[in-house]
Amino acid sequence: YSSGMKKRFLLLLSFGIKAELYVLDEPFTLIDEETLNKIVNLISELKKLGKTLLIATHYIPEKIRKEADTIVKLSRGSVSRIITPTPKRF
Repeated sequence: YSSGMKKRFLLLLSFGIKAELYVLDEPFTLIDEETLNKIVNLISELKKLGKTLLIATHYIPEKIRKEADTIVKLSRGSVSRIITPTPKRF
């Protein structure tokens, strides 16, 4: 199996476990657009259930950025910026 397939399997498996806090390390590498969309949907559902996700990554896809309540940027081991995305108003 490819690295991408293994990554998708492990991500989907981890979301299948009932927890209050999910910690994900680099979950957006080696995945395709279809898998990213599934992850976005899962994250949205977990948020509705009041779950917390801590995601450590070098790359935040825009779809994930829109779901974030808070984004913390680290630089050299220290917090360099805290971003609270504002919801779009219609």
